[in-house]
Amino acid sequence: MPELTGIPDFNARVVEHARKDFPLLDADSSVAEALDRIRREGIGERVIYFFAVDAERRLVGVLPTRRLLTASLDAPLRDIMVRRVVAIPASATVLDGTPRRRRD
Repeated sequence: MPELTGIPDFNARVVEHARKDFPLLDADSSVAEALDRIRREGIGERVIYFFAVDAERRLVGVLPTRRLLTASLDAPLRDIMVRRVVAIPASATVLDGTPRRRRD
């Protein structure tokens, strides 16, 4: 049977569809350190949020760009990030169930 084009593979892992052109920020760093990293690594085409991760690179918070740019340079990211995030495992497929909310 001929293969159809333009139809997404819903059994593909979600991570294959996710953007990867943004820096991950260490939740234990300061705003100044985060901005320095962003300047070094660059950002993707359209950035609305930055993602804060822990030492194991697990998502622990989200930083809206406005909040990051207007915070004091010595403020810890943990103090300004939004901690209530929804995350799915990297192994999840598009057809897998609903996202689970990460609890603090």
